[in-house]
Amino acid sequence: MDEQQRKIIASLLSNYPKDSTTIDLLHSADFTDKEDIPSGIITKHQAELPIHVDSIANNTFDYLIVCPILNSEKLNDEYFKTQQDKIKEAVPQFVSNPCSLDTKDTNAWSAELGENEASFGGIFKVTKGRDTNYYICCQAGAPIVCQEMRQKISNSPNMTFQNLLEDPEFSNAHHLSLRNAEKLAYNIARSFKVPIKHCADISAYTATEFSGKPMRAIPKYIQPISSICKLKDTENKAVGVFNKVTPIMNNNNMYHFVYAGPYNGIGMYYMNQKSIGNGLPTHTGRYENPQSISAGDLNKRCNGVLCEKMNAKNHPDIKQESYKHYDDESFAEGMKTLGWNTKYPVLHMVPVVVKIWDPSTKRN
Repeated sequence: MDEQQRKIIASLLSNYPKDSTTIDLLHSADFTDKEDIPSGIITKHQAELPIHVDSIANNTFDYLIVCPILNSEKLNDEYFKTQQDKIKEAVPQFVSNPCSLDTKDTNAWSAELGENEASFGGIFKVTKGRDTNYYICCQAGAPIVCQEMRQKISNSPNMTFQNLLEDPEFSNAHHLSLRNAEKLAYNIARSFKVPIKHCADISAYTATEFSGKPMRAIPKYIQPISSICKLKDTENKAVGVFNKVTPIMNNNNMYHFVYAGPYNGIGMYYMNQKSIGNGLPTHTGRYENPQSISAGDLNKRCNGVLCEKMNAKNHPDIKQESYKHYDDESFAEGMKTLGWNTKYPVLHMVPVVVKIWDPSTKRN
């Protein structure tokens, strides 16, 4: 940790009484976002401690969901590539009627990608030998809901972490964020005319993305990307704020998914619920000084990557090597210390067609 990073950590700790808060940095710790708290960290607080709003990240309720495409052995990359523009409408970055904390199950609202730099939605593939299986993967939350939750905390100076966990609106924020990602996944499946497990979304049946009853995906894997929950083995006396770290307490998946950017895609680590510690990284971490991509490689890296408005060639995560690779030896060593069984190889979820967050697009 360099001097600047030490200052950032010290600033976070200064919001609380001495010895009441500690911070764990994972091997994916990322200090490159100057407008939000570092990611790849767990901030541990006493449950009865009043919350300082600056401790809560801007995308606290994000989820990654993974939905197998049924009978996908009959598909191929070309099928998706020739129809890739369909994903632009299926995964809007912003909509005019997003969900908010006031949203009830009978309200109509539309799903959106939001404004997290790690948000994406699209088609991915996993190849084992001669067999290729396709998946719809979405990583998103509900940005308006998170903003409103942070505002509520800011307006309630005596709210403790325990109060927050018991607040019905806190539970609703998680519920809405997951539904948002599930609705996006269904929109992708419908736009490409591929089958996934799905169900009716409890909502009004008007003013939705498509005519008829709104639907949402039923994922095979659901992984919290950022969250707030009780820490394990602390007799419920400590609360963790997880920023782009998946809490072990909330993850029952056989695999753990780690995002390495829109070109490298997602690494699947076989964990089988034998993780060590309180959390696992959700991304590989970003380089402090990203390397530019050569002109010859740029077209290859843009293949199948779409943005709301900008040309993918101009996207910072495409034109430069911004994410570390999950095959990096140091990252693998970090995962081993957290319980990864190296007997099983890392499976690669390769992006085929994916829409990513567009930093040039702002909410109206």
